[in-house]
Amino acid sequence: MSNSIAIITDAINNLSDALSSIITVIGTKLAGKAPDRKHPYGYGRIEYMTAFIVSAIVLYLGFVHIEVLDTLTVANIDKIPRRITKSIMEKYGVILHTVGIYSINAKDNKAINTRKDIEDIVFSHQGILQMHGFYMDDSDKTISFDIIIDFAIPNREELYQHIYDEVQSKYKDYALNITLDLDAND
Repeated sequence: MSNSIAIITDAINNLSDALSSIITVIGTKLAGKAPDRKHPYGYGRIEYMTAFIVSAIVLYLGFVHIEVLDTLTVANIDKIPRRITKSIMEKYGVILHTVGIYSINAKDNKAINTRKDIEDIVFSHQGILQMHGFYMDDSDKTISFDIIIDFAIPNREELYQHIYDEVQSKYKDYALNITLDLDAND
């Protein structure tokens, strides 16, 4: 397996294109079938179903590609996918899965101590597999990070909300951006 993000994302893009094409061909073949006893009006509507499946694949496996100036800092680049993901979720209710670029606070002692404090809160709960992508922006008064909750936890959203509320109560002056990430390991 390649360790190149570009090759992996290109492979996923090609796979989604191939899958979409196969589904379209099958849908077109089925739509052309003659009417029968179970389907007296024919199979023409199957094309709508296959188009819906293809659109779901495109939405789920879609990627956003952006160009950034080479003068941007990692901290500035980190904000871009977060804003895009949040905007898409708010406007369309679609969770956008992209290759994330994260900046972590390495020089700011306040942010480093805040991260440790929040890690203590997050990992005090059973079922937390990981916390990553922590970034504290004091100028915007935002704290962002992702958590991965084990699928074995019966109500993952409830645990997420409990953690969100607990962190928010401790850091009232900050807007929180906590993403419930998926556990894709097995």
